[in-house]
Amino acid sequence: MKNSLGYKIIYTSKKRTLEAVKQDGHVLPYSSDKLRNDREIVLESVKYNSWTLYYASKELKSNKNFMLKLAKQDKNLVIYADKSIRDELIYKLYPKKKLN
Repeated sequence: MKNSLGYKIIYTSKKRTLEAVKQDGHVLPYSSDKLRNDREIVLESVKYNSWTLYYASKELKSNKNFMLKLAKQDKNLVIYADKSIRDELIYKLYPKKKLN
């Protein structure tokens, strides 16, 4: 069985996935679509390997609050945000400074 990314699903249990993420972090691509949409799992995965945010669900990457929370920790993560919210996040992270 494959997830929507085309990867073979190895992880279907939240508990097992969280344990694996804490050891490796590279398990997100091999997780079910439901788990790739789980905030706790994605946050834990990104904590160990920020690039794994690429494999998070489109729904999470389109969530302004979720992505802003991550981008405040690491501004480089804004590149993984859905295009529909990316400009707004950049504006919030890098507000224009007023000139005297």
